[in-house]
Amino acid sequence: MNCIIKNKAAWLGSLKNITILYFFLFISACTNTALEHEDIYAGGGSELKVGDIVILDGLYTWGHEVVSFEPCGSNVQYWATGETTITKPLNEASFNKSAARKSPYQPIFIRAKIKVLPPAQEGFAESYDGLIEILDVKKLLTDKDCDFK
Repeated sequence: MNCIIKNKAAWLGSLKNITILYFFLFISACTNTALEHEDIYAGGGSELKVGDIVILDGLYTWGHEVVSFEPCGSNVQYWATGETTITKPLNEASFNKSAARKSPYQPIFIRAKIKVLPPAQEGFAESYDGLIEILDVKKLLTDKDCDFK
């Protein structure tokens, strides 16, 4: 009988440990989800700090010596960088819009995940309000601007 009680106590101890493990796994999963939601930024981009990773709506413009992103509701213009696989479709869309309108520097609307980088120290980028890296494009619309809903 004593052996059964000891085994039952060990079994309950294991059950308690498993319960605690599942609790921490659950909390960990909720924390990751919360961090993903913190990436979304609804403001105009003027309060962004170096290192911030956010999702913003804005206007992307590409042309001769211009690669810019202006968040909707902001007068802040960032020099935009990014992997070629991400920026090439944006550049082509802005170029095609410029060609169709026979006017250079036509902005396109994008919703993008961006990372704020330290300010540029040289080149065309240093004359902008800041420097960003486009990490991912969630939406690209050539016929819309920041006023569309």
